[in-house]
Amino acid sequence: MNKSISRQRPSHGFTLVELLVVIAIIGVLVSLLLPAVQAAREAARRTQCTNNVKQLGLGLLNYHDSRKRYPFAVTYEPDNIKNKGGMAGIGRNPLYGPNWIIEILPFTEQQALYKRFDLTQAISADINREPRATVVAALVCPSDPNAAQAFTATPEQGSDNWARGNYGAMSSLIHMQSGNFSYNKEKSAVTMMFWDGKPWTRGVMGGNIALSMRQVEDGTSNTIVMAEVRAGVTPSDRRGIWAMGGAGASSFWGHATDDCIGPNSCLAGADNIWGFSNVVAELGGAAAADGTLLPDCMPAGDGPSNQATPRSAHANGVMAGMGDGSVVFISNSISTHAGSSFNWIFEEDDAYLRYGAWEKLTCAQDGGVVNRNEF
Repeated sequence: MNKSISRQRPSHGFTLVELLVVIAIIGVLVSLLLPAVQAAREAARRTQCTNNVKQLGLGLLNYHDSRKRYPFAVTYEPDNIKNKGGMAGIGRNPLYGPNWIIEILPFTEQQALYKRFDLTQAISADINREPRATVVAALVCPSDPNAAQAFTATPEQGSDNWARGNYGAMSSLIHMQSGNFSYNKEKSAVTMMFWDGKPWTRGVMGGNIALSMRQVEDGTSNTIVMAEVRAGVTPSDRRGIWAMGGAGASSFWGHATDDCIGPNSCLAGADNIWGFSNVVAELGGAAAADGTLLPDCMPAGDGPSNQATPRSAHANGVMAGMGDGSVVFISNSISTHAGSSFNWIFEEDDAYLRYGAWEKLTCAQDGGVVNRNEF
């Protein structure tokens, strides 16, 4: 009887060369796909930010329908800053009242949060410690890496437990000061000029004052009422705080003056932020701070919080809300006025004739016309 003997071929695994080739191919595929994945994620985050701006814009319109004016960007009691007038008084004030965001909470489906504030007290008061710490998703741009980091300070500088926010009111080309005035370029107290005395320098929402839609002479579709702000780079950096009044926290002032020109201005010391020496210390000193802040385009200097420009974590520009509720993206390369001499725009009655597209868009009564292709 013949028996057939079947032979089986021995099995072989991958050789080392084959394995390396496979790994290399996978690495190439991952390197090709990763930028696309990151771009898709950023596109989703940008869409969410756009929607946030849209909802805040609708909240402003609803507020206006109810009150017949826009909300104040920041509120304060003059007695709280008695004998501390000008930039130092209002810019180093820990006792702000409700800002524009708190005022529109009932018009953005946040009535319950609004009711938790005791508005007879300063927002920095202990009684308001819990509501001001509330993280509101609609007030946070998901692209901002610092938005989850709460702000903290001493009671003298506004206390602790403040949630971040990424949107601010467009207030004025002048620095924020008590009485909404600005010094002339010689800083002479005799010739102070008021927010409502130089209409071509003002935005829509100021300190203890705001315009009505009828007063937006340039047209609501031609005027920015709010834009993005980035959250502070350390816990003591007061930029980007939704419930706090003041320049850099939730409003923009002096954003086309001296060393602060246009959106995402990267000039050293562009934003003037109270307590910024604490930020420098947290970053390891002046040299280390410059190495962090300037490449990240988050420069600031210590002083009264009276000057800050819109900033965004999105590449190449900032999201902005127009007075008619529409949303636009403002490029960093938008044209600005020629030159950067201190407060020249306040000194000359025809200075608005030299405005760039940035100044025309951010002022409500300058008479400038801007084409959409300019930004």
